[in-house]
Amino acid sequence: MPGVGGMCQLNLGCSNYANLWSYSFKVQFNNTANYMIVPLSTIAAQNANGKCDLYLQFLDELTQPMSGQIVLGSMFLQQYVNYWQYNYTAGQQ
Repeated sequence: MPGVGGMCQLNLGCSNYANLWSYSFKVQFNNTANYMIVPLSTIAAQNANGKCDLYLQFLDELTQPMSGQIVLGSMFLQQYVNYWQYNYTAGQQ
């Protein structure tokens, strides 16, 4: 992973890596049991040269104050929609 830049590049297009969609990160929030599964595909994009870019930014602990944290940018956030399942009958007799 490059120290400057923010992406890794695969040799072929994203569609050539079927397993790319199978890998994920588990992001767990501090002091809770809550977490979300982040598919690797949420940070993958086909570039103009037909290769697959994975947008990961290396945060150097000597120069980046947020190096001990994860930073989720707009490319990641565009991949999600909120979903809640309500039980409207709860509390009714």
